[in-house]
Amino acid sequence: MQKIQHIDPPGLFARSLAECLRLQAEDAEVLTEELSCLLDNLPMLARGEFDELAMVCGCSRKDIAAHFATIRGFNPKPGLAFGFDDIGSAAPDLVVSMSGDGIKVDLNRSSLPTITVRDATGLTEADQRMLDAAKSVARAVERRNISTLQIATEIIRRQSEFLRDGPASLKPLTLRDVAKATGLHESTVSRVTAGLRVDTPRGPLGLRDFFSGALATEGDPISTAAVRTRIGAMIEAEDPAHPLSDAEIAARLSDDGIQIARRTVTKYREGLRMPGIAARRRGASSRRT
Repeated sequence: MQKIQHIDPPGLFARSLAECLRLQAEDAEVLTEELSCLLDNLPMLARGEFDELAMVCGCSRKDIAAHFATIRGFNPKPGLAFGFDDIGSAAPDLVVSMSGDGIKVDLNRSSLPTITVRDATGLTEADQRMLDAAKSVARAVERRNISTLQIATEIIRRQSEFLRDGPASLKPLTLRDVAKATGLHESTVSRVTAGLRVDTPRGPLGLRDFFSGALATEGDPISTAAVRTRIGAMIEAEDPAHPLSDAEIAARLSDDGIQIARRTVTKYREGLRMPGIAARRRGASSRRT
């Protein structure tokens, strides 16, 4: 079970919501004793018993609120990334285009919901009530479309280097970051981005593909997706006769200012489905013979 739980995205194959969130906290390297205690007592958190949780976990109510904000940035259903919808064949919800002037994000009106309500005269009181209700629904749909475009534009703006240069340029980005920038509630950002498809110059992507956790560096934080890409590139470029160990990869990344533990390198390598040093060494030996 522990081996298959190393498969990306973090939280996949968890046996409970608490375990799913714990795996994501471990992946982001933010799992503390206090956060672990909170995850052990999720029913209390669901009931809003912050004061009681603070007593159980030996911290302040403010700390509990901070930990709550942290786990709200995690994905409680990482398996949805492997749903039955084929993102490559389904019509995109948004279209991203690039030109010399920059990047443009448009709604795909043919796939997003749109309601048109026409006014009428001579209606009965009951018909007028239904017309007013239809107008209310139409306004709600249009507000959602506006929020969708606002959120997507902010995400694409922040990840423009990823679209231009590839996965190694993906920046750390969370639901909380986008919510703060757009002035929308984090739950709204989560709801809008779930399942949305984007047609980009790099092919069809899910809007959630633009999000990534972060690792600390001596400068600005780097996304975990970018680190995975670098690890894969290092292994691809290694001398087959002298493959790199996970510890050596961690050391090289550390030399570049990226703070990462050997066990994290192992997890990311396994997520890339790349064999360990012993298997790669055996493979190189068999090819020579």
